[in-house]
Amino acid sequence: MNRYEFIAELKKKLQKLPFDEIKVVAIALIITVLSVLLSFFITGIALFAGGLASVVAGFLVILQSAPSTLFYIGIGLMCLGIGAAIIIATAYLSKNCIRWLTKKIASFVLRREQK
Repeated sequence: MNRYEFIAELKKKLQKLPFDEIKVVAIALIITVLSVLLSFFITGIALFAGGLASVVAGFLVILQSAPSTLFYIGIGLMCLGIGAAIIIATAYLSKNCIRWLTKKIASFVLRREQK
């Protein structure tokens, strides 16, 4: 079987997919999107915590070296800002994604009950 016959056979099989397998693919896609959002949220939390630790380290070396203090505090504040922005953005996206999914699932369930 050559490549073109395989692609033609695969297209025929994909056209015959029952609705149940499409639901499985949709659920897998939903899980993937939510896991990506969760990973961005965890990255934001890690950046925020690392920035806070860097600011604390900057204040701890304030008497030893002024340039080191400015460096650590500057990097820490930058990480705090980026981490806070990522946390806020992913929380907003997650909230809207969950709201949209609940509306779609509710409309699907109501449509199934009416049949």
